[in-house]
Amino acid sequence: MENKKLAGTILSVSVRVCIFALVVIFICFFGKKAFGFGQSIFDERSVDEKGYGYDAIITIPSGASNSQVADILLDNGLIEDKILFLVQLKLSDYSKSILPGTYVLSTTMKPTEIMMVLSTEPETSTGDKNE
Repeated sequence: MENKKLAGTILSVSVRVCIFALVVIFICFFGKKAFGFGQSIFDERSVDEKGYGYDAIITIPSGASNSQVADILLDNGLIEDKILFLVQLKLSDYSKSILPGTYVLSTTMKPTEIMMVLSTEPETSTGDKNE
């Protein structure tokens, strides 16, 4: 009887220790991921280093959402992570000021630089004003 009670206690403690260890591992893993994502938001990086990038001509259609703009940038190799860009855009002053038009952007530009360009009137507009 005493052996069964001792075995039950040992098993119970072992299970609790295993659960505790898994919770600690889970917290560390996701904490590290969350820290890395948070750091990426504020430590902006361009896709390419200065001198190694290329220019891309993109067109932002009238009425494009921020998500659609991020898709265009991602498809043209100007950003590496759509969700990261959307968070950066939401936290910036440019969130509601992206203008439609055709722009020349470089893969050496940081996200904030891209947002700044997309928030200024483009040299080439997508709408024909001559008609």
